[in-house]
Amino acid sequence: MSSPKGRSSKIEFSVLASHPELLTGLDAWLRLGLISPAEVEQLCRQYLVCPIPEPAVALSEIDDRQSSPISEPKVPALATQKALPRTTKNVVERAETPQTPTFASQILQSLIAEISVVWLLFLGVFMVVVSSGVLAASQWEKFPAAGQYGVLLAYTLTFWAIGSWAKKQPNLHLTAQTLQEVTLLLVPINFWAMDTFGLWKYPWDWAVAIVAAFILTWITRRIIKDQYQSLWGKNVTTSIALNHLGLSYLHWGWGFPGFALAAVYLGTVGTTAATVYQVQQQRVQSITRGGNTETSAAAFSSSRDFLTYRKAALVAYSLGILLGRAIFVKDVNIHEMGLALGICGVLLAWLDWPQSLASGTTRNNISNEPNPGNFFNWQLAGGGLLGLGWLVCFREIPLQAIAISALAVWFFYNRLVRFWQKLDLLMLFAVGLQSIWLVWRVVPLGIKTQFVAFLTQLTNSGQTPWAFWGVLLLPYLI
Repeated sequence: MSSPKGRSSKIEFSVLASHPELLTGLDAWLRLGLISPAEVEQLCRQYLVCPIPEPAVALSEIDDRQSSPISEPKVPALATQKALPRTTKNVVERAETPQTPTFASQILQSLIAEISVVWLLFLGVFMVVVSSGVLAASQWEKFPAAGQYGVLLAYTLTFWAIGSWAKKQPNLHLTAQTLQEVTLLLVPINFWAMDTFGLWKYPWDWAVAIVAAFILTWITRRIIKDQYQSLWGKNVTTSIALNHLGLSYLHWGWGFPGFALAAVYLGTVGTTAATVYQVQQQRVQSITRGGNTETSAAAFSSSRDFLTYRKAALVAYSLGILLGRAIFVKDVNIHEMGLALGICGVLLAWLDWPQSLASGTTRNNISNEPNPGNFFNWQLAGGGLLGLGWLVCFREIPLQAIAISALAVWFFYNRLVRFWQKLDLLMLFAVGLQSIWLVWRVVPLGIKTQFVAFLTQLTNSGQTPWAFWGVLLLPYLI
């Protein structure tokens, strides 16, 4: 005899919570409509998870729940084979997942906060550097030259003093590091200002310039020592400091005819020599540290890479100040600076490679895939300066263009060995081809005439003199 409709029966049973078929049985009951999703969730919360704190509920929500009855979700008695297992899985996942912030979200929030601080500091640095450039390039008439320069020196020392104080505070390391970087960026501006204000006319002004130079030299040496010596040693640190100070001292004496151009070439060649020396020293240190553990070596490599890019930015800035003053302030003939621009381009591109060069890595133990971030920054900037240097001098001074072509061959050869890209091979071919044209331009006319006559006689191409170019270019094509 069948039971009447609507009549419910209460069934109680005991089962181990660790039984492997428990969830399968609950899923079968849910599929048959013998149990509701709310009851499954209640069972999971009560027996299948550890106790978790209940989510906080506002008083207004509690009042609303007390005033209005809670309606249980209604599901069909029979569900599809696909949907119901997903429902059970979602119920179990909701029961097992605590409502706490994930580690990834905490890292993201910290990163966003750090980026905000960095951008604010960068904005301050930008405003200080721009205002310093305006101060160095302008001429005040209300104050003597020593007083005009004293303003710039005063707030340079203020930045250094605040940075030194912040370095001793436990929570201001980023601020201290930024202020120290600002001080280093202001050092070339100070020497530019001393030369622009003409602190060579009176003995008192001479004394101010000497004292300021001594103070700035001591500050630069101390900041660079604090930042780099712990990882790169005394020799590399001294080289970095001397290079930065050399690029700063080269701003003196631009009133003498021709010294501006000489200062630019001394700065570019000297910086290249200093960089070669630093890379050699880093290679020695990498070999010395080869016996370290993997963890310490990885930490050292990460810190060294960070300082490498900071050093590269400092070198690029100092050379940019030197070139910018020569081109835009002193009106040096741009055609005469083509080779200097090319050297700066190769140097900027090379500053992206010292990690692999310092450790002695080759094609056999580095990745063949290029780093897009690095390519579109340092290497792109270096290649652009190479091309600009060639453009400004290939008509007027072809000898400089030939030298730039040799630098371009080195640049693209190193990229080809490192990345093995077809574009680099094509550029090598193009640079070599135009180099032949440049060499032909600098050959004296008498030698050209004799050479053409010899090739014409050799190839019997009197009627078609252009055919001897095939003989000339055949070895290059091979």
